[in-house]
Amino acid sequence: MTPPAERLYQWYAVNDMATPTEPFQMDGEKTRTLADFKGQVVLVNLWATWCTPCLKELPTLDALEEKYAADGLVVLALSTDTLPYKQLRGFVDKQKLELPHLAQDTSGKIYEQLKTRGLPLTYLIDREGKVRARFAGATEWLEKANTDQIEKLLNEPEAR
Repeated sequence: MTPPAERLYQWYAVNDMATPTEPFQMDGEKTRTLADFKGQVVLVNLWATWCTPCLKELPTLDALEEKYAADGLVVLALSTDTLPYKQLRGFVDKQKLELPHLAQDTSGKIYEQLKTRGLPLTYLIDREGKVRARFAGATEWLEKANTDQIEKLLNEPEAR
């Protein structure tokens, strides 16, 4: 008897990974860091306009933020593209996506700090700003395995 196939892509716990401190661009002009989102659960999705699997999952990232924003989830769609932000926003708008937290890592330093390869890559950061889990590859973000992982962090009591 053959064992059931394992899920190719899954969440992996991350221990002792430093949260990136490098700044990134939002709204074309605003420079932000992940520390600006402390107190919220942040799902950082690294993607690019040339990455077909990335593009397939973007609509589900939109739906995920819509579902959990009121509970404190921020979906930071962090593009690794170097094109001007206005052009990136136009690309996203043409896809009929909201992506309210569209951001850009034009320097590639956040990608480097995470010491990873390939796209898409997703990191889940708790309310205290600590990287807790990593997901490599594209997925359907509203699948139960994904929402369970996110809800677990959303339901953790905030440290005082």
